[in-house]
Amino acid sequence: MADRVAIFVDGANMFYAQRLAHFYIDYKRAKDFFATGRELFKAFFYVGVTSPPAVKDKKFLDFLIYQGGYTVREKPVKTIIDDTTGEVKQKCNLDIEMAVEMFKEIEHYDIAILMSGDGDFESVVELLRSRGRTTEVVSSRQMLARELANVAHRIHFLEEIRPHVERTDRAFGEPRREVLPEPTGPTAQRRIPSGFLGAVIDIVVPRHKATRIAIGGIMARSLQLWDESMPDLRAWSQATTNRAGLTSRLKVVNKINVVSDARSGRSWVPSA
Repeated sequence: MADRVAIFVDGANMFYAQRLAHFYIDYKRAKDFFATGRELFKAFFYVGVTSPPAVKDKKFLDFLIYQGGYTVREKPVKTIIDDTTGEVKQKCNLDIEMAVEMFKEIEHYDIAILMSGDGDFESVVELLRSRGRTTEVVSSRQMLARELANVAHRIHFLEEIRPHVERTDRAFGEPRREVLPEPTGPTAQRRIPSGFLGAVIDIVVPRHKATRIAIGGIMARSLQLWDESMPDLRAWSQATTNRAGLTSRLKVVNKINVVSDARSGRSWVPSA
């Protein structure tokens, strides 16, 4: 009978471990690699998330759930301000959640694959050993704590198993590329803005394509009108200054209304 295996991934720890190993982990390939010749019970992924989660993070977690075959455990990231320095830090620790689940599910596996190099798991591994369970640790050479290496039954260094767990669709250091399907129908001539506008829309607009296109078009047109009208604004401001004889200071304009006329074009009309 094949050994039963469960996989527990410390998302934050592995994020930095893969960078030190200079490649990106394909967690689906990693799961299949460690389950080869064994009976997989479950694969768990523990990660801190912002509220609301960033679009790229949501896509990654959706991949883990729907394609990777992972059970994802999320925990809100907390923002902490240092009273002394005023430095803002984000913190999220799921060590306790991982340890609790490892013991809660202990009757369902014989081997625990612990993808973390955190020395805080030393006591957890020792307790699992006392219950007759084997623990295999996965980490990079630079991230593996001495305490954890001392109690693990087996160590898999990322640098050594790279051919079996590396992402093949994205080289290390290569930025993410998001390819959106081309719009069809009435919106075929419109595009979702990129650059600054795209970043703003990602923050304030839900990931709904029709909504993004509509709001993106409005924002782009508004900025275009602003740029086109700036010469008129400067000319009006200069004329007002000259008429008033204010050569040493500028008049503060509290409000400017934009009036668009289809026949004569746009004109700037100041209001007091």
